[in-house]
Amino acid sequence: MKSYLSGWLLFMVTLWGVFPASAYDFQVDGIYYEINGEEVTVTNESGGYVSNGSYSGDVVIPASVTYEGKTYPVTIIDDNAFSSCTRLTSITLPESVRWIGSYAFVDCTGLTSMVWNARACGSGDYLFGENYNNTITTFTFGDSVEQIPDYLCQGMSGLTSITLPESLTSIGNRAFEGCTGLTTITLPESLTSIGRNAFSGCTGLTSVTWNARACSSVSNLFGDNYTRITTFTFGDQVEQIPDYLCQGMSGLTTITLPESLTSIGSRAFEDCSGLTSITLPESVTSIGSNAFSGCTGLTTITLSESLTSIGDYAFLGCKELTTITLPEAVTSIGRGAFSGCTGLASITIPDQVEEIGDVAFSGCTGLTSITLPESVTSIGYEAFYQCCNLTSITIPNQVEWIGDDAFSGCTGLASITIPDQVEEIGDDAFSGCTGLTAITIGQSVTNIGNRSFQNCTGLTTVTIPELVTIIGSRAFEGCVGLTSVTWNARAYKSSNFVYVFNDCDNISTFIFGNQVEKIPQKICSGMSGLTAITIPESVTSIGVSAFSGCTGLTTITWNARACVDCNEPFSDSKNTITSFTFGDGVEQIPDSLCLNMIGLTSVIIPKSVASIKEAVFAGCNRLETVTIHAVTPPEIWSNTFDDYGMPLYVPAGCKSKYQAAKYWRNFTDIQETGVALYTVEGYSSDESMGSVMGGGEYAEGTVVTLAAIPASGYCFVQWSDGNMENPRQITVTEDVSLMAEFSASGRLTVSSIDDAMGGVTAILTAIPQEGYRFARWNDGNTENPRTVVVTGLIDLVAEFEAVATGVETQSIGVNIYVVNRTLHVENIDGDYRVYTATGQLVYEGHAATVQLADAGVYVVRTSNRSQKVVVK
Repeated sequence: MKSYLSGWLLFMVTLWGVFPASAYDFQVDGIYYEINGEEVTVTNESGGYVSNGSYSGDVVIPASVTYEGKTYPVTIIDDNAFSSCTRLTSITLPESVRWIGSYAFVDCTGLTSMVWNARACGSGDYLFGENYNNTITTFTFGDSVEQIPDYLCQGMSGLTSITLPESLTSIGNRAFEGCTGLTTITLPESLTSIGRNAFSGCTGLTSVTWNARACSSVSNLFGDNYTRITTFTFGDQVEQIPDYLCQGMSGLTTITLPESLTSIGSRAFEDCSGLTSITLPESVTSIGSNAFSGCTGLTTITLSESLTSIGDYAFLGCKELTTITLPEAVTSIGRGAFSGCTGLASITIPDQVEEIGDVAFSGCTGLTSITLPESVTSIGYEAFYQCCNLTSITIPNQVEWIGDDAFSGCTGLASITIPDQVEEIGDDAFSGCTGLTAITIGQSVTNIGNRSFQNCTGLTTVTIPELVTIIGSRAFEGCVGLTSVTWNARAYKSSNFVYVFNDCDNISTFIFGNQVEKIPQKICSGMSGLTAITIPESVTSIGVSAFSGCTGLTTITWNARACVDCNEPFSDSKNTITSFTFGDGVEQIPDSLCLNMIGLTSVIIPKSVASIKEAVFAGCNRLETVTIHAVTPPEIWSNTFDDYGMPLYVPAGCKSKYQAAKYWRNFTDIQETGVALYTVEGYSSDESMGSVMGGGEYAEGTVVTLAAIPASGYCFVQWSDGNMENPRQITVTEDVSLMAEFSASGRLTVSSIDDAMGGVTAILTAIPQEGYRFARWNDGNTENPRTVVVTGLIDLVAEFEAVATGVETQSIGVNIYVVNRTLHVENIDGDYRVYTATGQLVYEGHAATVQLADAGVYVVRTSNRSQKVVVK
């Protein structure tokens, strides 16, 4: 027994050595403190999770406390420091406190008042417990408070008023959530940020006074209570209205904005359906996205003259808004800015606006007309989508791009002119514009989007400009009123030409422009109303089935000079074609062009043709005659014709040539007809110096006169073959091409002083003007100065020519020069020909360089001008 008792005493002594005598370091004026270095923490008597009623009545925590001669600042309230102090009625926190622990005031059921002087204090979880504290009726903030922490007054339904100090800069998340007794709140000028749901659940709140000069954006500030707020007053110093501030306050009927205001944040007044009018002060420069969207009761708005930008969807769905004038300072209209403003009948857009944003006026069904300033360069996606009453709009000349669906569904539009600066027309840009009867597409357009004019049923004609390289799928599908198409697209690039004119059953005229080089596949597929097609000289390629399904097609005029890529263009339309005419400039007839055209009965081949490819006329079972005008038999293949029994008519005097020519000799009935025709051509070396009269197509043996007519200040020098006769007569025996050369001229007449004084010697000097040099005298003499012995009246003409720099006459719009006998021809469209001075053709084609064998004078000839070059 003795030994047991000794062990127990030893155990108790050991425990007494482990636990301190108390859980706090010292107590002053009934408040318990723990020392933390140079600071102290307020705790409770036990230091545990329950204070055991350590505090009661009114507790005022000092900013500092002195213990054993040392003063400590009070900075922390410990976890559970005042928990379960049911007799605690009020507490005052000093400015020095910077942290309050979790559950610090939990279950203080008698606590009704708190004075909060903490300047910048953070806090743990649930200061007043998980069920909050509904007994506090007075919460006072000191004049130096800068921050209100998250959740501070959450659930204090007994609070009926709050005064926030002018020193306050931030309010934490849910700081006053559930304070159902609050009816009004005034936010100070110094406030710069408010946390999420700060006043959410304050169901009694009806009035807000907002003095915050420049507060950052807020989100769901009033939670679901926004509909109960009927008064929102802005202070005189407010500069910014933050995002979402008054969002959904349908009870607001009027708002007065201060003169200090410069910007309105995104969704600031979204869905304030009770607002009927708004006046922005002159200081406002920007309106955020959706700022007034859904304000369905808004009928008028006055914008400030300082306004420069209108955000995306700023007035979305303001259906009662009937008119609006945008200030001259506005430079951009955001995406969807006025979308769904169905009552908007007119709007004035200022001259500084450069872009009409996507969906900007989409669904403005009341809009009848709008004037876009010349400053506009782009029209965005769905900019005027479904503006069904819009009857006219002028697209400015500076516009370069029209977005997808930009005017889709504008059924009232009657005509549209797309200016020459536009390069791209977006998908569905004008689809469903059923009232559209006329459209002009600018010359710079390169891309016409998918369905861009789909179902424009009133459209009767359309011209596709020269630079177009891509047309999207079904671009003109369903344009049932379309009867005529002019296609000028020079070099269509896309291999995907899908249903562009699908269901355009009434097209009866399809014209290809003179510069067209490539005709895309299936371009006229299914156009049963087409009866005739002309293929221009410039065409080099025709896509497969370009004219398939053209069941009414009977007449083809083929002028393509050298079409090298032609794959079954007429496909299943061949059976109806009865007339196929080749133009005078055709040089090559491509493979299988007329294969199986059983309706052809006769063919006339012009003299320009040099080659007729394989199977061109194979299967033409009803072909009765073939007439060819070429003096020299063109190259053909063994299967170019599969029937050689019909008569072949050739030029007079050429029968023997055809009888000897490969494969032509297979014709059993070759007959000569008429006389041979040849071309006589005269042209000027430089049309600014002179011109040539005469020339044309003549029968063999005809005498033709060519006359070179110099312009003022110039004289005729010679023809390109060296002949100097002018006018000149030519007896036609072959094709002739002669160039008249001109030069600047001067004239000097010298006579003796006296007939009796014969033998006087005179020295003549020909002085050329700048850019020219002396060439010769009219008698062929090239001396300069020249000594002349006067024996009588002498009439001498000094002839001049332009100074040679490789190119001796004016430019013809292309770059032509010679380097080491290599001719360079740059920036030329189409083929050109090179002749010697005697008229001999030495090159024909479109190569960038040509090697010239000999020195001398050459002539470069294009389709409309000629250029003389000198090879040294």
